[in-house]
Amino acid sequence: MEVVRSAVGESLDYRRVRVTRIPDVTVVGAVVADLVHLIAELVDNATTYSPPTAQVETYGNPTVEGVIVEVEDQGIGMSEAERAEANELLCNPTDFDVTTLTADPRLGMFVVWPRGTTFRCD
Repeated sequence: MEVVRSAVGESLDYRRVRVTRIPDVTVVGAVVADLVHLIAELVDNATTYSPPTAQVETYGNPTVEGVIVEVEDQGIGMSEAERAEANELLCNPTDFDVTTLTADPRLGMFVVWPRGTTFRCD
């Protein structure tokens, strides 16, 4: 819970973020800063790309190997062309570096994809 709350606290729009259930687990000290930063980026992305009045929900679910932390927002969605481009990126990933970002600075596709989405690479 402390890791997620720390991450939410880094967001400028932290008042829009609601943290609910987070299972009580221990995190190895060496990864805490990186984990806080990763979750903070996802929360920031959620608040930036969702309507300004929309609530962002952050919660966790236990798994056999630990916890899955989910950041749920009411994002702006994707057009069919953007979805096709994203699917291509997931099917044929590029090496990540600063030049990969081009004009679109969103990092989410390099770390996550929407729950329930399946990708078929032909």
